Amino acid sequence: MTKQRTGNAPGQGRQPTLVKPGERSAVLHARVSPAQRAKVERNGGAQWVRSLIDAAPETASLPHQQKKTRTETGPQWAI
Repeated sequence: MTKQRTGNAPGQGRQPTLVKPGERSAVLHARVSPAQRAKVERNGGAQWVRSLIDAAPETASLPHQQKKTRTETGPQWAI
């Protein structure tokens, strides 16, 4: 008679390394060119991308995120 398998015991299996215990990691999908994908792989893959995200400032400093004032949007024509 052979011993029956009972499944995984609590705490067994691959442990999460990206998030604190009890939290779930999020998946991020991005469309990039083949050259950009190759660059990511050369620089360390997902670990490199995560380090760039962590190092990025939290401010809305990108041009498309800044709100334009009325004078920057051009003249307001009344018809």
